[in-house]
Amino acid sequence: MREAVQNKYGCRLIGAFTVKEVPGNFHVSCHAYFNHYMQVQAEGLIESLNTSHIIHKLYFGREHHLTRIKRQHPEASLHILEGHRSIGDSSFHYHIDIVPTWYHESAISSYYTYQYTYKENAYPSRDQPPVVHFNYAIGGLSVEIKPLEEDFSDFLVHLCAILGGIYAIARAVHNLVGNFGPRFEYQLIE
Repeated sequence: MREAVQNKYGCRLIGAFTVKEVPGNFHVSCHAYFNHYMQVQAEGLIESLNTSHIIHKLYFGREHHLTRIKRQHPEASLHILEGHRSIGDSSFHYHIDIVPTWYHESAISSYYTYQYTYKENAYPSRDQPPVVHFNYAIGGLSVEIKPLEEDFSDFLVHLCAILGGIYAIARAVHNLVGNFGPRFEYQLIE
């Protein structure tokens, strides 16, 4: 650990794990090396541990579903922490609210995944190494997104409404011209 601190090495964490649909958390820290951290800090090699990080990808659900949904619905908030950057030697806490979401492409094709929002807090670490903590909760409500489908009867109703509107406006213009028309007649002078 001393060599890593002196050379200012960083680390890259990559992983995947399955979580149940209940509230939970996961975190990244050096708690297992707390004694080493305290020793290196006592020797004056470091004042605090730098927990700057970039979240390249964090998502909930199956990746192949997310890729297809993102292609068809670019407005979807499927992995909004992608590319998020936090810099400092503080502890960071992310609270993630997850919403189960059904995306229907057609009557026979649908995908179940999750959208999420987050809040981030940074706070100084005292008497222990800093940590990057993720706390998540799955909402009790779900979202269902369906394509807008109109059948032939809806088309006919809309067509009749448009034609009726055109007829009503034409009739009003005709009555208006018919009422005021005789007042503006001119006689031909021979």
